[in-house]
Amino acid sequence: MNFLIKILYLISKLPLKILYIFSDVIFFLNYYIVGYRKKIITQNLKNSFPEKSDKEINEIRKKFYLNFSDYLAETVKSFSISETETRVRMQYINQDLFHEAKAEGKNIILMAGHVFNWEWMNALAPITPQKHSYPVYRRVNSSFWEDQMKKVRSKFGNEPLEANEVILNIFRKQNDGDSIYLFVADQTPHVSHVNYGLKFLNQRNSCIYRV
Repeated sequence: MNFLIKILYLISKLPLKILYIFSDVIFFLNYYIVGYRKKIITQNLKNSFPEKSDKEINEIRKKFYLNFSDYLAETVKSFSISETETRVRMQYINQDLFHEAKAEGKNIILMAGHVFNWEWMNALAPITPQKHSYPVYRRVNSSFWEDQMKKVRSKFGNEPLEANEVILNIFRKQNDGDSIYLFVADQTPHVSHVNYGLKFLNQRNSCIYRV
């Protein structure tokens, strides 16, 4: 495993333009040969956009695979990317909101979707006035990848929280404007947590409702 870590780190030191070439290779293999979840993706797109033609659906699907391949390459880069380079790649707008929350003594819950490289969002922590930045994640089955991704998410002063720890952490912390919770929260909840469903993009979606 140590050998694999060293290989990943060495690959991550390559310039992004080189890693994006690898991304193109991954896209070709995944899209044209492996077809990772292709049937599910196609059906979801057809359900969501019944007015679109097969050609339009295929174009959207192809863009998804391209984006997914870039995400994989960028995640490898995360092993060694510097705070400065991350700032070049990511733009953080409306930063005054963080200062307003700090002044008002209110903690922040920041919600995002899986439409960008959320690993790079970690570079937000050093530029906000809040003392604690908690990226929320779900534990993976592999202890090796769990450790490696936790290291990536701990960069720049972040304090990663596993999803099951979040509620307890929120109640234990004072609402004093010193904490940010970073959620990428557009995934399907566990069946045991589903309270009701609503229709979104022509499909029933499971939801959680807590008071």
